[in-house]
Amino acid sequence: QCCKQGDFSQILEVGTHIGYSALHLAIVSDHVTTIEKDKIFIVEARRNLKKFKKEITLIEANALDLLPILGETKRRYDCIFIDAHKPDYAKFLNIGIPLLTDKGVIFIDNTISHKNKVPGFFEALEKSGLSFKELNVGDGLIIAFKTRKFFEQNKEYKI
Repeated sequence: QCCKQGDFSQILEVGTHIGYSALHLAIVSDHVTTIEKDKIFIVEARRNLKKFKKEITLIEANALDLLPILGETKRRYDCIFIDAHKPDYAKFLNIGIPLLTDKGVIFIDNTISHKNKVPGFFEALEKSGLSFKELNVGDGLIIAFKTRKFFEQNKEYKI
């Protein structure tokens, strides 16, 4: 059992890899849902996450297929962590935004080290209306969240 800090109720991780981030995200949330499509990584992640079945749900799927389905279920997350197939970052962002609670935050990893592998991502981020900051930590991390500007640009949301 992890010691919870209670910062987030629900976290969605796009790109489990071997489960390292999910384990850390579980410390600050009630529950982490993590998505991975690579069969090799899934085997290792299941081994690493097996003691945390209550705190972490690993879904074997292509996130590009699953995220729209989650949107249809009206499921919302306080935090989304994107660390998956870099060329799909713009798609993950655009499909993920509707899954975010009004006060939620999106973390996008590897934004400096893989800048040339994320086509269209920075343009999508600029157009999204999210407020964001890129931090020079690790391989680069963007923190993005909804602000008044976002709600003004996206009329289907309430201010």
